[in-house]
Amino acid sequence: MLIDNGSAKKMPLNLRILVTIPLRYWKNYPQVRQEYQERFHEVMVDEYQDTNHIQERMLELLSNGYNRFMVGDIKQSIYRFRQADPQIFNEKNFIDFAQDDKEGQLILLKEKLPERFRGS
Repeated sequence: MLIDNGSAKKMPLNLRILVTIPLRYWKNYPQVRQEYQERFHEVMVDEYQDTNHIQERMLELLSNGYNRFMVGDIKQSIYRFRQADPQIFNEKNFIDFAQDDKEGQLILLKEKLPERFRGS
Protein backbone atom coordinates (compact mmCIF):
# COMPACT_ATOMS: atom_id res chain seq x y z
CA MET A 1 0.00 0.00 0.00
CA LEU A 2 1.29 3.49 -0.85
CA ILE A 3 0.56 6.89 0.63
CA ASP A 4 0.56 10.08 -1.41
CA ASN A 5 2.56 12.67 0.52
CA GLY A 6 1.69 15.48 -1.86
CA SER A 7 4.80 15.15 -3.99
CA ALA A 8 5.35 13.12 -7.14
CA LYS A 9 6.95 10.45 -4.98
CA LYS A 10 4.71 7.92 -3.23
CA MET A 11 5.83 6.42 0.05
CA PRO A 12 5.15 2.89 1.32
CA LEU A 13 2.56 2.88 4.07
CA ASN A 14 3.63 1.17 7.26
CA LEU A 15 2.46 0.97 10.85
CA ARG A 16 4.77 3.75 12.01
CA ILE A 17 3.21 6.16 9.50
CA LEU A 18 -0.32 5.04 10.38
CA VAL A 19 0.33 5.66 14.09
CA THR A 20 2.01 9.04 13.67
CA ILE A 21 -0.91 10.54 11.73
CA PRO A 22 -3.36 10.59 14.67
CA LEU A 23 -0.53 11.50 17.05
CA ARG A 24 0.21 14.57 15.00
CA TYR A 25 -3.44 15.63 14.98
CA TRP A 26 -3.96 15.01 18.70
CA LYS A 27 -0.80 16.93 19.53
CA ASN A 28 -1.31 19.88 17.20
CA TYR A 29 -5.10 20.27 17.36
CA PRO A 30 -6.31 20.41 20.97
CA GLN A 31 -9.96 20.52 19.89
CA VAL A 32 -9.55 17.22 17.99
CA ARG A 33 -7.76 15.68 20.99
CA GLN A 34 -10.52 16.85 23.31
CA GLU A 35 -13.19 15.28 21.10
CA TYR A 36 -11.42 11.93 21.37
CA GLN A 37 -10.84 12.32 25.11
CA GLU A 38 -14.55 12.94 25.60
CA ARG A 39 -15.45 9.78 23.66
CA PHE A 40 -13.66 7.52 26.14
CA HIS A 41 -14.87 7.32 29.72
CA GLU A 42 -11.90 5.07 30.48
CA VAL A 43 -8.75 4.09 28.61
CA MET A 44 -7.74 0.54 29.51
CA VAL A 45 -4.40 -1.03 28.64
CA ASP A 46 -3.69 -4.69 29.28
CA GLU A 47 -0.11 -6.00 29.18
CA TYR A 48 1.10 -2.47 29.93
CA GLN A 49 4.64 -3.75 30.47
CA ASP A 50 4.82 -4.32 26.69
CA THR A 51 3.99 -0.73 25.76
CA ASN A 52 6.39 1.16 23.51
CA HIS A 53 7.05 4.91 23.52
CA ILE A 54 4.68 5.68 20.64
CA GLN A 55 1.86 3.78 22.32
CA GLU A 56 2.58 5.55 25.61
CA ARG A 57 2.35 8.92 23.87
CA MET A 58 -0.98 7.89 22.33
CA LEU A 59 -2.27 6.95 25.78
CA GLU A 60 -1.12 10.25 27.25
CA LEU A 61 -2.95 12.17 24.54
CA LEU A 62 -6.13 10.05 24.59
CA SER A 63 -6.61 9.89 28.34
CA ASN A 64 -7.66 12.94 30.28
CA GLY A 65 -5.08 12.30 32.96
CA TYR A 66 -7.49 10.56 35.35
CA ASN A 67 -9.10 7.78 33.34
CA ARG A 68 -6.25 5.45 32.42
CA PHE A 69 -6.54 1.88 33.69
CA MET A 70 -3.31 -0.09 33.35
CA VAL A 71 -2.73 -3.80 33.95
CA GLY A 72 0.71 -5.31 33.73
CA ASP A 73 3.41 -7.48 35.20
CA ILE A 74 6.96 -6.44 34.38
CA LYS A 75 8.14 -10.04 34.81
CA GLN A 76 6.03 -11.01 31.80
CA SER A 77 7.47 -8.53 29.30
CA ILE A 78 8.18 -10.37 26.04
CA TYR A 79 7.93 -7.78 23.25
CA ARG A 80 11.25 -5.94 23.33
CA PHE A 81 11.77 -7.02 19.72
CA ARG A 82 8.74 -4.80 18.91
CA GLN A 83 10.33 -1.84 20.72
CA ALA A 84 8.35 -2.48 23.93
CA ASP A 85 10.08 -0.78 26.83
CA PRO A 86 9.26 -2.31 30.23
CA GLN A 87 10.80 0.75 31.87
CA ILE A 88 7.72 2.75 30.82
CA PHE A 89 5.76 0.52 33.18
CA ASN A 90 8.50 0.50 35.78
CA GLU A 91 8.84 4.31 35.82
CA LYS A 92 5.22 4.86 36.81
CA ASN A 93 5.32 5.95 40.39
CA PHE A 94 2.85 3.46 41.78
CA ILE A 95 3.54 4.72 45.29
CA ASP A 96 1.78 7.97 44.31
CA PHE A 97 -1.26 5.96 43.25
CA ALA A 98 -1.27 4.15 46.59
CA GLN A 99 -0.91 7.34 48.66
CA ASP A 100 -2.98 9.91 46.76
CA ASP A 101 -6.48 9.21 45.42
CA LYS A 102 -6.10 12.16 43.03
CA GLU A 103 -3.37 10.24 41.22
CA GLY A 104 -5.56 7.16 40.88
CA GLN A 105 -6.02 3.89 42.65
CA LEU A 106 -3.44 1.14 42.97
CA ILE A 107 -4.79 -2.39 43.14
CA LEU A 108 -2.17 -5.05 43.71
CA LEU A 109 -3.61 -8.23 42.26
CA LYS A 110 -1.20 -10.42 44.17
CA GLU A 111 -2.97 -9.25 47.33
CA LYS A 112 -6.49 -9.61 45.91
CA LEU A 113 -6.33 -12.90 43.99
CA PRO A 114 -5.52 -16.44 45.05
CA GLU A 115 -1.97 -17.46 44.32
CA ARG A 116 -3.01 -19.76 41.46
CA PHE A 117 -5.97 -17.83 40.08
CA ARG A 118 -5.19 -18.67 36.42
CA GLY A 119 -5.29 -22.40 37.05
CA SER A 120 -8.62 -22.30 38.87
